[in-house]
Amino acid sequence: MASLLGVFRVACWPSARYGTRTLYTSGALCEGRFWRERNGQARSGNEYGPLTDLPDWRYVDGRPATMGYKQFKREQKLRDTVDQIYALTTEMEQGVQNEIRQQQDVAQADQDVRQRQLKRKGTVMAKRT
Repeated sequence: MASLLGVFRVACWPSARYGTRTLYTSGALCEGRFWRERNGQARSGNEYGPLTDLPDWRYVDGRPATMGYKQFKREQKLRDTVDQIYALTTEMEQGVQNEIRQQQDVAQADQDVRQRQLKRKGTVMAKRT
């Protein structure tokens, strides 16, 4: 049992051998990150979701609580991201429409050139064999 505690102390408290009382939990905080990413969730449990995005409390009469500073910043960042996505998708759709229009203009120009070419008049004489 004593040897097991020694292993635990070295694994969880690397600075315990130096006499400090610091507990390092950064490795433990990363636990489950890969599972959450594979299942389409956030890397950590507090990046987004109902526990992060919804208000913590309401007034008794049903009014929502005022937004906190971090919640306001998070919402502002989300709005900026949505605006950027909207701008980029509209720009992409305009580019696709311009490409289609250019292809139609080139096809129309080719058709106009073919129509303006000189055409044979009369009947073609049969070749002598």
